[in-house]
Amino acid sequence: MKMVAMLAAVAALLSIGANAKPGDDVLLALSWQPAFCETQPGKQECRTQTADRFDALNLALHGLWPQPRGNEYCGVSPQLKNLDKQKQWDDLPPLVLSNQTRTELARVMPGTQSMLDRHEWIKHGTCYGADAEIYYRKSIDLVDQASKLKFSNLLRNNVGKQIQLNDLCSALREDFGPNFAQAIAINTRSSAQGRNAPRILSEIWINMKDKGALNYTLDASGLSNNGGNQACRKPSNAKLLIDAAG
Repeated sequence: MKMVAMLAAVAALLSIGANAKPGDDVLLALSWQPAFCETQPGKQECRTQTADRFDALNLALHGLWPQPRGNEYCGVSPQLKNLDKQKQWDDLPPLVLSNQTRTELARVMPGTQSMLDRHEWIKHGTCYGADAEIYYRKSIDLVDQASKLKFSNLLRNNVGKQIQLNDLCSALREDFGPNFAQAIAINTRSSAQGRNAPRILSEIWINMKDKGALNYTLDASGLSNNGGNQACRKPSNAKLLIDAAG
């Protein structure tokens, strides 16, 4: 019976997203993994994190989300949708990926150790307008592009230290131009050290537009200018802690 259920799940997976079409916008959600692991230390990807691993020094892939919000679960059966919502990600069908993509995805998305890749594909990737291989190849490319930008260098050079929010905003402005704040959200969480402690960087979200044939680029021309938060819209003396692994 278990084999029958698996074959049925794989058959359902192959039909997923069949009616999905490329959208105008996507949101690239990048996570600062050490901050995540402070709140989820029991996760496999957090138990195995080391100070020199990619996700300890660079923003990691949380997901690539077709917009608008709510554009989710395209062509997904009720059974698979329920498994995903119940966070039974181990029971979701394995993704059809090349060995190279699977290896590179594990590098930029440590959550693959907890089957985050299956969840992200079922919920968001099925609405991308392409198969899982193309979806994750583009996701990997965008993470690697981000790792080479000025704002990423600022974070990498200050792991375990505090930075001025204004300095992060300035780096983002250099990378993405004067209208960056309309498209980029800086997400933080409070510190366990108390209300007067600096907030901890948790994620950076970048809203991008499709420039044709699912072509998304991390530069001023690729921003959708729709979805930034208030973090960089006015000067601030606030400080951010760039959490270190461990």
